[in-house]
Formats: sequence, structure tokens, C-alpha cells
Amino acid sequence: MKVLLSLLLFLLPFYGMAGEQGSKDMDVGALESMIEELKDQRTSLLAKAYRKDMYADRWQFEGRITDARKMWESAEQDRKIASEIEEKIDLLEKKKQELLGAE
Repeated sequence: MKVLLSLLLFLLPFYGMAGEQGSKDMDVGALESMIEELKDQRTSLLAKAYRKDMYADRWQFEGRITDARKMWESAEQDRKIASEIEEKIDLLEKKKQELLGAE
């Protein structure tokens, strides 16, 4: 019984370390997943902004200046949101590197 208790007390700190490592792996995996999702959203928004710019350019030459102006404003808004998403991606990348550096 003493031997079992001694062995348990000896292995307990290592068990805690393994748990922390598993938690870090899960955190890194979750961060990578969030980063990929945000990158997809950013790409989608930039593609929408590009399409809106193309429509607006065409409408400008068709005499639909008011529609073109609204579309350019909408495209600019999409680019602004994409920029904010990029900042979030950068923060998550930094956090991921901190977690990886802590290992």
C-alpha cells in the first residue's frame, strides 16, 4: 500500500503536466480553427467588395451614378470589416505563437 501511494505521489506532478500539454494542444487547435474561419470570412468579404467595385464601375458608365456611389460605399464598408477581421487574425496568430513558445 505504501509503495502504491509513493508511486502515485511521484507520478501526480507528471500527470498535471500532461494535462497542461493536452490543454495547450486543444487551445492551439481551437485558435487555428478560429484563424481559418476568420480568413475565410475575410476572403469572402474582399471578393464581395471586388464584385461591388466592378458593378459600380460598370454602372458609372451606364449613367447610374447614384447606384454606383452606393455600391462603392458598400464595397468600402466590406473592406473595412475585412481589415478589422485581419486585425483579429493577427491577434490570434500572436496568441498562438505565445502558446507554442510556452511549450
